[in-house]
Amino acid sequence: MSKTDEMVPPGPGPEAAGPARIDERYRIDKEIGRGGMGRVFVAHDRKLGRDVAIKVLASGLHGEEALRRFEQEARATCALSHANILDVHDIGTHDGSPYIVSELLHGSTLRERLQQGALPPAEATGYALQLAKGLSAAHDKGIIHRDLKPENLFITNEGQLKILDFGIAKLLAPTASESAETPASPRPRTATGAIVGTVGYMSPEQVRGRPVDGRSDLFSFGAIFHEMLCGCSPFERDTAVETGYAVLSADPPELPAEVPAALKRIVQRCLEKEPARRFQSATDLVVALTATSGAPAEKSRWRRRAVVIVLVAVAAAGWFLWHESRIRWAREKVLPEIAQLVEQGRSRAAFALAEQIERIIPADPMLARLFKEMSVSLSIETSPDGADVFVADYDSSAFRHLGRAPVSVRLDDAFHRWRVTKDGFATVEAITSNGRVSGDIPFLSRKLKFVLDKELPPGMVRVPGGPVPLLVPGYDRLPRIEIPDYFIDRYEVTNRQFKQFVDQGGYSRRELWKEPFTDGGRTLAFEEAVARFRDRTGRPGPSTWMSGDHPEGQDEFPVTGVSWFEAAAYAAFAGKSLPTVYHWNHAAGMWASALIIPASNFGEAGPARVGSHRDLDAYGAQDMAGNAKEWCWNPSGGKRYILGAAWNEPPHMFNELDAQSPFDRGARNGFRLVKYLDEAEVPATVKGPLPDIHTRDYAKEKPVADAIFEVYRSLYAYDRTELKASIEAVEDSSDRFRREKVGFAATYGNERMFAYLYTPKNVRPPWQVVLFFPGAAVTRLRSIEELPPSYLLSFILKSGRAVALPVFKSTFERGDALKMTDQEPTRFYRDHVIEWSNDLGRTLDYLETRAEFDRHAIAFYGASWGAKLGPIMLATEPRLRAAVLVGGGLNLVGAFPEVDPFNFAPHVKQPVLMINGRFDFQFPVSTSQEAVFRVLGTPDKDKRHIVFESGHHPPNDLTMKETLDWFDRYLGPVR
Repeated sequence: MSKTDEMVPPGPGPEAAGPARIDERYRIDKEIGRGGMGRVFVAHDRKLGRDVAIKVLASGLHGEEALRRFEQEARATCALSHANILDVHDIGTHDGSPYIVSELLHGSTLRERLQQGALPPAEATGYALQLAKGLSAAHDKGIIHRDLKPENLFITNEGQLKILDFGIAKLLAPTASESAETPASPRPRTATGAIVGTVGYMSPEQVRGRPVDGRSDLFSFGAIFHEMLCGCSPFERDTAVETGYAVLSADPPELPAEVPAALKRIVQRCLEKEPARRFQSATDLVVALTATSGAPAEKSRWRRRAVVIVLVAVAAAGWFLWHESRIRWAREKVLPEIAQLVEQGRSRAAFALAEQIERIIPADPMLARLFKEMSVSLSIETSPDGADVFVADYDSSAFRHLGRAPVSVRLDDAFHRWRVTKDGFATVEAITSNGRVSGDIPFLSRKLKFVLDKELPPGMVRVPGGPVPLLVPGYDRLPRIEIPDYFIDRYEVTNRQFKQFVDQGGYSRRELWKEPFTDGGRTLAFEEAVARFRDRTGRPGPSTWMSGDHPEGQDEFPVTGVSWFEAAAYAAFAGKSLPTVYHWNHAAGMWASALIIPASNFGEAGPARVGSHRDLDAYGAQDMAGNAKEWCWNPSGGKRYILGAAWNEPPHMFNELDAQSPFDRGARNGFRLVKYLDEAEVPATVKGPLPDIHTRDYAKEKPVADAIFEVYRSLYAYDRTELKASIEAVEDSSDRFRREKVGFAATYGNERMFAYLYTPKNVRPPWQVVLFFPGAAVTRLRSIEELPPSYLLSFILKSGRAVALPVFKSTFERGDALKMTDQEPTRFYRDHVIEWSNDLGRTLDYLETRAEFDRHAIAFYGASWGAKLGPIMLATEPRLRAAVLVGGGLNLVGAFPEVDPFNFAPHVKQPVLMINGRFDFQFPVSTSQEAVFRVLGTPDKDKRHIVFESGHHPPNDLTMKETLDWFDRYLGPVR
């Protein structure tokens, strides 16, 4: 934000005065602007000693819609961290008014720059490329802007473009109830005149009020780029209605002759009326712009020059120079950008660029290494052969034809949708993940096989069987159970379908009600039990119906308000079955919850029409997350399981088990059915009660008393014997860091342990050190060379700090009999935890012998497994000065108390930053993440818990930003 960030719109006059300070941390210096959403101030952050901009919601805007929009802006912008997007530092509420704290910018808006006329093509292309990169980062997070215009683009004095005001940004997967503005009412305002959208830069689908995706932003981009090149808005007319009509039907004016043809083609493609004819992603747009702005001239220019000179030798020399310059461009400009994208976890964007330059530098070793980090090679088969295979990004509807099976392909390291078709066969849809996701994922494979059926049971999809895990916290450690293929309903059973059951006397047909009506130990007679199943008017039917019928217009909504008994009776009526917990969980794809949940019906006013959201579950079903909860077969005491969470429940419930009375007829309760190919082959173990696993309720537990804890801590003490240290190997080929492998004596079993020390070359010693405890994947690797470079905290090295990676017992070349890192009440596990703590301490002992490492500035960084064990490492090792725990939490199963992180957390005193994903099915927010954060002994002012809208792995770029800020704060800036 800056003094030119917003202009004053029509509405109430300015307030008399602003606050003198906000929350004691921010001193207000002056007001620099105001707009429909609020006022903007320059302030000084007293804690971090820097000037910032603060946007405070205007008085009179405290209605529900205004607050929702303001909070949406904060949430959307906080989820983004990119050089071309306004950097948000903090959010909060002051005297009842929400505020956002952001970086303070100096410069002017693009609108102010355009008041001087059109920009030279080179300058316009530079800004356009920056804008496209910012949009690519936002779209990768599932966020679209919806109000791009020159007023919302800021150009700093250094020439950097920043995207402002995600105030009406919308998370992807729009609901059926959302709509954009129409020409008839193109500029709706809040009570104080805040404009929502600007017609001249809207896409046609926005103007029509249709659902929008990232391609809508690309149309707005095209309008802005056009204006930069010619100095006038392509669709602006005298009135809003005329402008809207021009967006829908008019062609943009011709661009000036001096604009290169390549840029004209880009603008023209962005401004296509149909989204399918535009660039399909901002990443594709970045690739196109990069080629025009950074690549040398096309070969055709050299050919034209050769015709003029009429010298074949000169033409050949020109071609050679052109070719060599393209190689330099690819290696010197594009490769570093790809490496940065890989480090940020943006494999989709990195892969798109890498594919473009692979044609120029196909044998480049650095490009080959980057491909290994961001992509996988897949072989795809179908049964029968010859099916057409299509693939798309999970959050996209733009499918790419890969060919006819069998086919081999290389894809980016991300989630994908698959569609497989063949004449005479039913279409197959599924999702896969080719990247790092937690859990045992049946479809995480380098070889995919899709089975096509000539016919499917109506409304059902095939789910491949196999050894199936139960991906539920606490139960994911159970042995997998082999189940055969089966079919599951694509959607929940609808009101229309259930009405057939009602109309055909389903409530009076005893043969359909096969299970005993047991309630509180008493078995009810059929008549007594069925008499409970009445609608609001006393007629047989769901509790949400009236007069034996569902609400008007809701034929294709999921039936809700039914008991387990009613769902089971309908299953018998339909010739199907209620799914077991195993079958339901397998079809849902918990491992993809970070993508499924945001695309599903959560947080709305009620259930939605089935299939109206963009979610796709593991094997082609929809709405398994949100919408209605779904009854399953298995008993749990006197209850029955009901899974998936409802529209009005916390999204994390999708990943958890729930059981209710089989008589419960809550308005959330619905169901879907399965059909077994041969029910006799379904293992009996999947139909019965789940194993009795005690999952812990940390809200009721208390850590052990201090005196007992001191006994436990004494188990971790060791004798500081001679290290017998040696440098085993040195790798010094990188221009950014040096790697040493050092060896020294372990504290147990006459073993020798190792550590890898990475030291930066851009900063002189003594170095601050970050001690890295990685995720469980390292227990399955036997060499450091198998670990992707991006996994080694290269962003820490770039910040000027050293990284120490101990080779803990059971990892890399010290692998042993450890099979899993989940805690368990065994001596084997207990001994390993103590040895891991000793390995960490021994590494610190070694670092203290080296003067180039600052022993007073050593921090801990734990990822997943390392974050889970973080409380133990920190409570037993006071030499660690600060910590960042990423993707951690408390296990929901027990362990011996002397190795239980819950007992150690209250004795952690160091500053701790926890970073998690809201949809982490390993460590749920409320029962695991918050449980450990709550009992940390760190003073409140020195601990922070950040929850991103992600799964087990929080976004890399945001994690990097928060981590570096934390270490700057508690270790001090790198000098």
